[in-house]
Amino acid sequence: MVQRPAIAADSTPSTAEQIADHLAVQMWAQLLVADHLERFAQYPSLLGRGAVAQLESLLVCVRSVADARDELIRLDGALLLDGFAVWGTRQRAVKTWPASSSLGRE
Repeated sequence: MVQRPAIAADSTPSTAEQIADHLAVQMWAQLLVADHLERFAQYPSLLGRGAVAQLESLLVCVRSVADARDELIRLDGALLLDGFAVWGTRQRAVKTWPASSSLGRE
């Protein structure tokens, strides 16, 4: 089973870092769902009995996404933008990590 990021249902995000965590959960869930749907589209033979089990497993994995989305909806716009800035910085760091880590070894 795919591991999912943990988000506490009662944790109201109050910092840009916490908001970035919630945004990461949203993006992760979208990619996970898209991956499953693409796999079913590419391999129609998967749409047998196993597909139902896979979809049930997917629903369990993304259940915490609704909690994260609810928290994001309630946020002040400025704080949400700060969270997006942190999330974007994290994404850029991940994309440039292999290049920057190899530079440090030379």
